[in-house]
Amino acid sequence: MNHRESLSKKNYKALLCCLLAVMSGVLSVIASPNGQGTVPFSVENSAVNNLIIKAYEEDPTLWEAGQLYLVGLCYVAEKKLDKAQKIFDELVTIAPQNARAWRALGQVHHMKSANEEAQRCYQRAWSEGQDVPALTLLAGLKIQDKDVEGIKPLLDALMAHQREDVDIQKVLLSYSIMVEEKQEGGPVYASVARSLTKDMVEANDELRELLLMATLRYKNDEEVPSGDESRRQRTGVLW
Repeated sequence: MNHRESLSKKNYKALLCCLLAVMSGVLSVIASPNGQGTVPFSVENSAVNNLIIKAYEEDPTLWEAGQLYLVGLCYVAEKKLDKAQKIFDELVTIAPQNARAWRALGQVHHMKSANEEAQRCYQRAWSEGQDVPALTLLAGLKIQDKDVEGIKPLLDALMAHQREDVDIQKVLLSYSIMVEEKQEGGPVYASVARSLTKDMVEANDELRELLLMATLRYKNDEEVPSGDESRRQRTGVLW
């Protein structure tokens, strides 16, 4: 390949990267296998995804580390998870402190139902860069696995970031329901309940159900009326 051909390919690749960068602002949510939560990233334009993939596969050597992340996203969007995993494996080898790459690798494992590997990657993303989305995904998997002890080392961070993500609030409420000792779960429940607004609760059915369950657990028995009263009447928390 002469210098002009090389430059032309690099320009073509740069154009594709710019196009992908524009399109990557349009995000969707990919469901993880077996309905076990969601993995929030994909690029909603299959034609663009495949242009990027084709350009990458024609000559992977032209692509720099910073551009590989976008290539990996394209593979994920096209459900080519093995190839996406290879890209993100390469990225974390090149840049082991790149929290975003570790989270992306975890998401690929998550989508492949390799939950143990996903948790390892999410933990690394949190350790390397205090990556809150990775923390949320890590805690969600631990709740899914009913790993109450695994949640405990994450509690301080989850409590500190709960206002940033409703999924963290769901994790904390789930923990307060699952933990054996009420004195351990009570302060967690109380903190989340204080942070929630009426609009937040009414907009999210799962959050509302978890709040109901936690409220019923931590209210004194004599405070919870019997009979067929509505949820609002029974809890006193759901406004």
